[in-house]
Amino acid sequence: MEPKPVFAPSFVNGMIVAVLLVIFKLVLFLMDVDEQSYLQFGNYIIFALGLTWAMYSVRNNRLDGYATYGKAFMIGFYASLGIAVVVAIYTFVFMKYIDPGMINDILSQAEDKMIESNPDMTDDELNKALEITKMIMQPGLMSVISVFISLLTGTIFSVVIAIFAKKESVVIEV
Repeated sequence: MEPKPVFAPSFVNGMIVAVLLVIFKLVLFLMDVDEQSYLQFGNYIIFALGLTWAMYSVRNNRLDGYATYGKAFMIGFYASLGIAVVVAIYTFVFMKYIDPGMINDILSQAEDKMIESNPDMTDDELNKALEITKMIMQPGLMSVISVFISLLTGTIFSVVIAIFAKKESVVIEV
């Protein structure tokens, strides 16, 4: 039997999951939910459930209902790649156009935490630390970082979910 490629359907399923993640994030933003709220955990739930759906969907619709652990993992990884691409674009657009003041808010919070954790810090040291933080908190760099975070999260979830999504065909030799 010829192996069937799973990259394209997995990637597309990941992009669908990413759209749901973006909608969820926008709803939380519009509701002015704090970044530290337990509701933010919903991102991980959507991510995990989306990867589960992608694995089962591709396995059942593309692979005739069977997938080894490795194939199920790769479906999840490819879906994570689709998620990463869409989330990176969303991160850039969000930070650049939707909420550009977010960077200043984060810098202000970072300054407060630095002063709180090290009250003996000089103004020069504080300014250097804030400059480094400001360099990191650019929309482009944050988009790149979001790709790595999405891939890492997706890889971890895929390792676990693939255990349950695998279904190997049984061949009985006569």
